[in-house]
Order: sequence, then C-alpha cells, then structure tokens
Amino acid sequence: EKVMMREIDHRARNLLAVVRALVRITDAKDVPHYRDKLLSCLEALSKTHALLAAERWSGVSLDSLLEAELAPYNTEGGPKATLRGPRVLLEAELAQTLAMIFHELATNAAKHGALADLDGTIDIGWDHRTDDDLLTIRWAETSARKGATILPSESSGFGSDLLSQVVEQQLGGEIDRDLSTGNLICTIRISLHPSRRTRKPPVAQDTARKPPEDTAPGPRILVVEDDPIVAMDLTDTLGTMGYQVVATAHDVKSALSALQSGTPDLAVIDINLGHETSEPVAEVLIARGIPFLLSTGYDSEGAPESVFSGLPRIIKPFSEPELKAKLDGLDAGGANAVGA
Repeated sequence: EKVMMREIDHRARNLLAVVRALVRITDAKDVPHYRDKLLSCLEALSKTHALLAAERWSGVSLDSLLEAELAPYNTEGGPKATLRGPRVLLEAELAQTLAMIFHELATNAAKHGALADLDGTIDIGWDHRTDDDLLTIRWAETSARKGATILPSESSGFGSDLLSQVVEQQLGGEIDRDLSTGNLICTIRISLHPSRRTRKPPVAQDTARKPPEDTAPGPRILVVEDDPIVAMDLTDTLGTMGYQVVATAHDVKSALSALQSGTPDLAVIDINLGHETSEPVAEVLIARGIPFLLSTGYDSEGAPESVFSGLPRIIKPFSEPELKAKLDGLDAGGANAVGA
C-alpha cells in the first residue's frame, strides 16, 4: 500500500509540474485570451491523462490519442477526419507532449483551416519504421477556404515557435509545415526510442523570457529532464535567472554525451528518466566535481547506499524562488557540498 501511494504521489507531482509548465509557457494578449488558451491546453492534457489512466499508465495508442483530440469535431454533417496507420504505442511522457501538438493543430484547423469548413477534411497518416523506431506523422488538411488557412501561431497556448521548439529541441525530431497548396500539410518525424533522439542545443525564443541585456553571462548549466514540456519550461526559467543552459538531455545516453562535449558549472538532473535513473550521470558529475541539483516527483528517493542519498534535491512542482535558493546553495557550497 505504501508503494502504491508513493507512486500515486509521484505521478501527481509530475502532472502538476507539467501543468505549471503550461501555465508559464502559455502566452496571450490579455487575461481573457490567456484564460481560454490555458483552459484549452488543460482540457487536452486531461483527455490524455484519462487515456493513460485507463491503461494503467502503460502507454496509449497513437490512434486513440488522435481520436480523443478530434472527437469534438467529428460530428454528423461536419468536417471529417480520417486516420490511417499501424498501431503505435506511445509512452506516457511522449503521449502527453504529442497531445499538446495535436491540440495545437486541431485548434488552428478549427479557427482557420479544414475544421472551420463544413466540407473540410483532415487526413492523418503515420508510418512506424521499426529498424530505427522512426515515427512519421502527416497531417493534411483540405478545405474550400483556401487562403484562409494559416500556420499554427495564435490558436492555442503553444504557438508556432513553441511547437517547433518542442518537436525539434525537446523531442529531437523534425517538423515541416507547408502551405504551398493553400492548405496546411504538417509532417512530424520523431524517434519513439528516447536514446535515438538527438536534441538540438537550446536557442533563444521570441516567446521566452530573457534576463536584462546588461546582465553578465551566468554559470553554464546542464539540464537533464525526460518530460519535454517540463524541460522547455525549466530551460526558459534558468535562462531568465541568468544561467546559460548549455544542453538539455532526455536520458542517460544524451546526458553523458553532453558531458563529453563540455564541462558545465552546474547541473539540474531528474532522478527518473523513463525506464532508467540518472545515477550514471550523477556518478560522472561527482567524479568531475560538478555541483548538481536533483529534481524529482518523490519526497524521498533511493536506499541509503544509493548515489542519490544525501544529495541536494528539489521536489516537483517547484517555484522559481525555490529553484534559485537551491542553485544559490550549490554555487556557495561548491562541488564538495554536492558530493558530501
């Protein structure tokens, strides 16, 4: 019973961390628009959570995810959406992220594209290449309202720039959007296997908050976080605080690769990375004397002999002041305080 309650608490904290990230990255011109956008994103997240809960968080099929998102529009006499592709099972974190992406596309289509036309259609096809675990999704709209369709930008909380940031930087994939025919065709390519994703280094986004221009460059910091939405929010938060995020890693392999490429001054690492822990990353950081902060949805973690025992940690979801205080403690304490 204690194990079950601990796991429920862990999932709840992680979900709240995702909600907090959505609250922070959602942008709007005024409060009413912000409220509508945020509620829309939370509804999409709620649908995905219900699907995952029904499957005991073992994953959710891609077609189920799409059907849930498009259900409000697939009414009799309205626009039609067709789904074509093999059965593909998505892990929880990826399912939550793709749900946000599909929600962005569907909301954009409802306002400006095929779903705003009673005779409009959306054809969604996907292919799973098993040799390298590459998933390719093609979202193609057809509407008589040619010329009215626009690229996803203001339709939901993500927006065009953030959508690209999630796919390319956090999921290590590719996204192409084509309007040459007058209708939107969006193609997304991602690897289903986290170890095969190559995330691009973080870049400044127009939507991201930035420190004052006269602020001196801060410490170089490595972020290790497997949830793309939380990672995006954490990267933005650290940038605002004056840190230079040198890389965001989603699993042990990519984190170790980042450490081989350079030496950060500090690191923030999530303890649980999907089906593995970040213990090998912690061991390398300790060996190299690099201070780091553990991020976790658990109140306590690991047996006393674990490499994580006694190390500085912060519990999700956390506020910016909490994060700053913890990182300031690492700066003041140095590597010896971390490895103690």
